[in-house]
Amino acid sequence: MAPPPTVKGIPLAPGERVVYYRHDDGRTARIVFAILGVVFLVAVLGVIFLIAALFDYRTTIVITTQRFILVKGKDPPKWIPHGQVRRLVRVIKGGLRSIDLYDANGSELSFHVRSDAALAETITRYVENPALAAQAPSVPYEA
Repeated sequence: MAPPPTVKGIPLAPGERVVYYRHDDGRTARIVFAILGVVFLVAVLGVIFLIAALFDYRTTIVITTQRFILVKGKDPPKWIPHGQVRRLVRVIKGGLRSIDLYDANGSELSFHVRSDAALAETITRYVENPALAAQAPSVPYEA
C-alpha cells in the first residue's frame, strides 16, 4: 500500500488535491541583502544587511481542496481549513499587499500577495465559497 501523498512533507487527506502551489526559495532576498551588506560594509549598517542575508526566506503557499497552507522557512507549517476561516483582512502597508486569514481560534495566516493577482483572487474565492475548491483542477507541486 502506497503512503498518502504529501506536499512539503504535509500528508494530504484522502481525496484532498492541490489546486494552487507557489514556492519562493528566497534567493532574491538573500542576494539583495548580501549586496547591500557589501555596499554599506564601511558603515555598521552593512553588517546588519549581511546578517539579514543569512536568514531563511523560503515561503511555500499551498491551497488544497480542503485547506490553506503556509510554510515559511524552517517554521512548522500552518494551515486553516476552508470552512473555518472566520475573517479575511486585506492589508496594504508601504506598498506591500497581503491577505490575512483568521479562524475561530484566532490562528492567523498572512499571505503576501504583492502583485500576484491570481493568488489574491484564489484565496478570496475559496474563502467566500469553499465548495469551489472541489471543482478546481489539480496543479503540479513538490512533495
